[in-house]
Amino acid sequence: MSDVINRTTKQYLKSVNTPDYSDTDWIINPDLSSLTSVPQKYWKISGDNVLEMNTEEKAAVDYAIGGSILNENYKVEEYNNGQILNKKYYQTKNLDDTYSQLAKTETYTYIGNNLKQIDTVKYDSIGKLYEHQVMKFYTDNDKVLTESSYI
Repeated sequence: MSDVINRTTKQYLKSVNTPDYSDTDWIINPDLSSLTSVPQKYWKISGDNVLEMNTEEKAAVDYAIGGSILNENYKVEEYNNGQILNKKYYQTKNLDDTYSQLAKTETYTYIGNNLKQIDTVKYDSIGKLYEHQVMKFYTDNDKVLTESSYI
């Protein structure tokens, strides 16, 4: 049994029957030890090696999937007593089940049980803040009014 990665598609398969995979199309038992926290979309094949892309190559991949705005594929939420406190949106999930490339955060502020404010921060493909929105909630005669501002 071996782990294999396709030279063209970068499809990664674990514990396969080795004779079923030609070394012409597949790298047999690739060394991925240096890539455990690198999203697979940033891997490149060079000969029989799987390497991490350089900064320019990563930027080209990010641009191809949506310019400077990252996909928000994975959401991690934090609650306290049933109230949402934080939401973090990541673009990728790594092989070691951690997340990387933070795309957006939302922080919720309450007074008692009433939601008073949501702070939303968005990041570009290199982790630089590019938008910060504050949404405030008020009540007036049982109507919820909102006010948004961009910082």
